[in-house]
Amino acid sequence: MVWRARTFQQQGIDLAQSYTRRTFYGLRSGKNPFIYEHAVPAGVVRAALLDGSAGEERVAGVLGSAGVVAVLLRAEDARLREAGLSQKMPPWWQLGDDPLARYGAAGIKLSTECLKVHGAICR
Repeated sequence: MVWRARTFQQQGIDLAQSYTRRTFYGLRSGKNPFIYEHAVPAGVVRAALLDGSAGEERVAGVLGSAGVVAVLLRAEDARLREAGLSQKMPPWWQLGDDPLARYGAAGIKLSTECLKVHGAICR
């Protein structure tokens, strides 16, 4: 967490300011130390929606519990891959549990600070 805060500071990012989403994603992906990460991987959400019980209430529940996005350092993303959690949740996790569970399982401590962003993500 201190490492991420230091990296934000080194990049001249003031958490009190609002930034465009593309500041942290996309255009300079090879040089940008940050990436956006869905807390619950899209494949996990897709599987939950297509499991045959996707009534309106189920869809709302899945989307409501899986919409968190985190900003990670690329080194933290590598830790998710090393832990086998880049595209899945821990084996004990169930929909409705803590959406940030895989970060803890990989030893990644997220800040409670919210990054203020606006605008669309450019791809």
